[in-house]
Amino acid sequence: VLIIFGILIILLVAATIVAKTIFTKEKILAFVLPKIETALNRKVSVQDASLSIWGGIGIDVKGLRIENLSGFQEKNFLSLDEFSVRVKFWPLLKKRLELTKLILDKPTINLEKKALQITNYSDLLSSSTSPILLPLAFEKFELKEGKFVYYNSQNNSKITVSGLNQKGNLNFDQKLNEVFTSGEVAVKNLEIISPKQSKVYNNPLALEYNLTYNISQDSLDIDKIVLTWNKNKTQIVGKVIEVTKNPQLSLRIESKEINLENLLTLLPPDLLKENLKSSGVFSLKASGKWELKKGFYPTELTGNITGRDLKIESPKSPAPIKIPTLEATFDNNNFSFT
Repeated sequence: VLIIFGILIILLVAATIVAKTIFTKEKILAFVLPKIETALNRKVSVQDASLSIWGGIGIDVKGLRIENLSGFQEKNFLSLDEFSVRVKFWPLLKKRLELTKLILDKPTINLEKKALQITNYSDLLSSSTSPILLPLAFEKFELKEGKFVYYNSQNNSKITVSGLNQKGNLNFDQKLNEVFTSGEVAVKNLEIISPKQSKVYNNPLALEYNLTYNISQDSLDIDKIVLTWNKNKTQIVGKVIEVTKNPQLSLRIESKEINLENLLTLLPPDLLKENLKSSGVFSLKASGKWELKKGFYPTELTGNITGRDLKIESPKSPAPIKIPTLEATFDNNNFSFT
């Protein structure tokens, strides 16, 4: 038995040496980069790349840069310190891409909107671009210290998500033609900047998710999202139809026992110039629809808020504001108390 394992180890080492000799960095990049540039319609550069057969056929990439389209603010659409992927061999023979590992280290994605139909990402959502073989399964996905920036030059607003970490997995059911994914996401910082109000949130956000994508119907079921924010939890379920063509999102949102004091800390400082003290809890139920190509503002939104034992104290007020019970409804244009 030891002899057999010894022979296998020698063969694997020899195969690795041969693979690294034949598939050099220059050959790998000369083969892969033109295909990526054609598919994305963007210039792509890589600092270093190497081939590996340990733990599956794989490629390790350092210093990946995907340039932005001309006319947009940032130079790069995506930048990445390190990228590591391992592929299962046998599914490749059946023209299926299944990964054992996919790790992205310090990725930065810059999205920008200049006008209603002018963005630096709309072409990637169009079916006219060359198809890319996407993984149908991966046992381990990990994103480390990522950064996401969305800039709207129309109203000079900017949203920055930093310290983004994610762990998850993905599985493919060939009979149902569906992809299932689940995992956890954590965010350390969120910054929102606009001409009128700005706010930096240093309270960590955590998210658990279960999603199902039906390839034939081009629809994404949001089976479960649990968002933990500032010691409060929000549950979300919903669906996205026409994901790759004209994504339309519908959601149902529910939060129970939201602490009023925690909620007020999320407001911009300009809205809380006084040192307010607050207590009490309330609950939220809402549903909405979004046409994502037009923006993130909902086309339909309805909901209700209920609260109890609400209390707000201000140094400038002789007596606190007390609301034993609260019931309110809202939609896109109205907010009313009942």
